[in-house]
Amino acid sequence: MCFTTKILQAEHGDCVLIQGKFDGAILRNILVDGGTTNTYRRSNRPGPLKNELAKIKSQGHKIDLLILTHVDDDHIAGILAGFKQNELLNELTQEVWFNSGKLIFEHFGKKIDNSNFVEASQIRDDVSGLTSINQGVTFESILENKAIWHQELILAGQQIERFGATFSILSPTKDKLEKLLVKWKKETSSNLTSAGNTDYSKGFAELLENDEFKEDKSIHNGSSIAFIFEYQGQKIMLLGDAHDHVVVDSLKQLFA
Repeated sequence: MCFTTKILQAEHGDCVLIQGKFDGAILRNILVDGGTTNTYRRSNRPGPLKNELAKIKSQGHKIDLLILTHVDDDHIAGILAGFKQNELLNELTQEVWFNSGKLIFEHFGKKIDNSNFVEASQIRDDVSGLTSINQGVTFESILENKAIWHQELILAGQQIERFGATFSILSPTKDKLEKLLVKWKKETSSNLTSAGNTDYSKGFAELLENDEFKEDKSIHNGSSIAFIFEYQGQKIMLLGDAHDHVVVDSLKQLFA
């Protein structure tokens, strides 16, 4: 195996760790999203992410790249917990990709003012009900005081090289990011995911038989970073919560 991929327990969220000796003898670690707060720290013990980071630190390694796909609570909350003072992400992270509100506004040449925002109480995350945009603003303010932020938008169609590996970006498009320039609205979902309900006991055939596809129209999810990671012919596709049609269109263009 050229690299390994670990899917960390993140309740209804995402937290993925890619590890490999891509450009030499040094083990590289790429973290994609951080799950919920519990992914990093439980009430009385470390969560799966903090345990993994402690192991990385004990081996003398770093988080060479952290990618926050978008600002939904079940992707960003664990990252924010890890960036608190004296916590491990704050200590170990070497580079961050994050399409913040500030970067988006600057890219489109728009002025940031109060007309672009609503009260935090009006902004609710589809799954957890927790404020997401405020968390994104918090993360942006943390990064502005560090020299680890890749302050360029990550957009579909880009190919970015790191450690001898290639990231082929599938999402977001400029069109999806431009939707974030309008006032934030409360978004509701008809197919909520709950950490309390599982389908572990069901087979794929049963799940597919009862499956009904509904296109995701969430503005937050549409802004999600999705990519193909490739190293020495081995590939993995990580889609965050990107919109399906954006991913399909990007794949068609990439492999045309």
